[in-house]
Amino acid sequence: MHALGILISDWLKRLQDTETPYPGVVAYHFGLLDGEDNFYLFLIGSKEYDEDDNDWVFVIDYEPEEKYLAIPPALTKGLILEEMMDQVAAHLEKILSLPEWADLFINKADHITVGFDKTDLIKIK
Repeated sequence: MHALGILISDWLKRLQDTETPYPGVVAYHFGLLDGEDNFYLFLIGSKEYDEDDNDWVFVIDYEPEEKYLAIPPALTKGLILEEMMDQVAAHLEKILSLPEWADLFINKADHITVGFDKTDLIKIK
């Protein structure tokens, strides 16, 4: 697995072990922020989901203490926002498809998306 995939999977393992999600969360959103020196990935969960209106990502019902994951610049060098979003989505799809991740709390949700605030969301599930 690529270093970015390992970084994300390690973060998800920590969340699984320490940040139990609230009952009724039907959707998780992996947001991306473009920081001064690197990208940040964050996770929120919502009891609401609307395929036609991305504002559901602002209805936050799950917000882990370790909400943000800093992605080292070495893993994103030369990538533009859309490329970073595509890479994160691809790694999440791979991680969530692995048999050992079948019981991950995120896999129990009906919807999983990735995106920047001002872009269309990529639907993973």
